[in-house]
Amino acid sequence: MSKIGRKSIDIAGVQVAIKDNVVTFKGQKNSGEHALPSFLVANVDGALLSIGINKDASATLNMRDVNRDWGLHRALLANNVL
Repeated sequence: MSKIGRKSIDIAGVQVAIKDNVVTFKGQKNSGEHALPSFLVANVDGALLSIGINKDASATLNMRDVNRDWGLHRALLANNVL
């Protein structure tokens, strides 16, 4: 799943705001918010939304579990935004 987590999400035409690991989005057909775990961070770069690993919070966690959750939350967020 870590390969899925690395993919960026196209957010053209969608308003996205990030505050305290909560991604809020609003588009033409859907709006809502998605809470990320503390070991994941979201970044907006132009028309792309990417999710990465917070190195400070993930130091004590099993990387296999982190990668699995990274891909899961990226997929859930991408489905909600699209």
